[in-house]
Amino acid sequence: TRSRPTLLLGAALLVVAACGSDDEAADSTSVTSSETTSIDAGPGETESSEMETASDADGVADRSTDADPVDEAETRVITDMAGRDVEIPVDPQRVVILDWRHTAPMAVTLGFVPAGVVSSEYTGGEDGYIQYLESFGGPQGDLSEVADVGAGGETNLEAVAEIEPDLILTYSPGTTSDVPLEAELSQIAPVVGIAAQSGAPLDSQRFLADVLGVTDVFEERLAVYESEVSALRDELSGQFAALTYNIIDQYAPDGNYYNYDVTEFAWRPDIAVLSDLGAQQAQAVVDELGGEVLPQISVETLDSYDADMIFVSTWNDVPIDSDALAILQNTAAAENGQLIQTNVDLWGYPSGVEGHLAVLADLEDILADRDLVVDVVE
Repeated sequence: TRSRPTLLLGAALLVVAACGSDDEAADSTSVTSSETTSIDAGPGETESSEMETASDADGVADRSTDADPVDEAETRVITDMAGRDVEIPVDPQRVVILDWRHTAPMAVTLGFVPAGVVSSEYTGGEDGYIQYLESFGGPQGDLSEVADVGAGGETNLEAVAEIEPDLILTYSPGTTSDVPLEAELSQIAPVVGIAAQSGAPLDSQRFLADVLGVTDVFEERLAVYESEVSALRDELSGQFAALTYNIIDQYAPDGNYYNYDVTEFAWRPDIAVLSDLGAQQAQAVVDELGGEVLPQISVETLDSYDADMIFVSTWNDVPIDSDALAILQNTAAAENGQLIQTNVDLWGYPSGVEGHLAVLADLEDILADRDLVVDVVE
């Protein structure tokens, strides 16, 4: 079970523990000219994100020329989330995942054990990263033998080649065919781009589950989430549906730099869960922002982003900046004890069904034994 941090936001605030209907997955069609299968993931809208870089490319070309050809009868052709047609194994066994933040958690929480992953200094290096993956819960396998193929999120091509993978998964922005290190990696194994920050909630995990052959696990966990969110919605008796909310991300408190997340980011676990419970983002703020992606808003104007509930997401449970907190006291949300700090690592990044369940559990803690105050802040 993932631990949840807490923070006291003053006498009027909550002490909070930290962090649907989905579009249908792309249709699968048979290719009549061979025994392969073609599925179309469909690229979607997304924000830009950091992409992995190579740290060592020695020996990659020689490794690829010695690789055994893939039996066509055991492969299928898919259209990945970068819009590229890729021939992949029907039943991939040795998969390397080069997206530590999104794709790896979404895979391991479906019980799939990758052969290798890039680790992240952000989570404490190789050992810390495995613990990070385990913290997401879900039906996980044994991750103790998973190889590290790049510290600090930087891909080591030689380490990837040594694993002799039959499939490589890497981050793709989703709006173009750009895939980090595509040319180098494709000499080792088929490369599939996963656009985690794209499309409707859980679209990327649904596609990933199909690629890895664990769609049954995905559907089982999705059913659990849908049952739990339905139960909470019924328990609230429609009360939550009357609420408006806003989300403010505190990305760099020392620099007083804030981003406000608009509803176009439907892939975010927090927005997806709030939407599934019936809450609406404050329309006046949505109209003011006009669909701008992650606009910077100054500390002095934070109280103008009022709503019945305001969620302030911070990195690593860093406290809300004192100046920002003082200004946010002028909101109806603060007055009604509904100004809430959350963990952006849990609430703001795609981590599949388990991420949705974690946000839902946090909300249950927040709402426990509370009568929500609705001021009709539009």
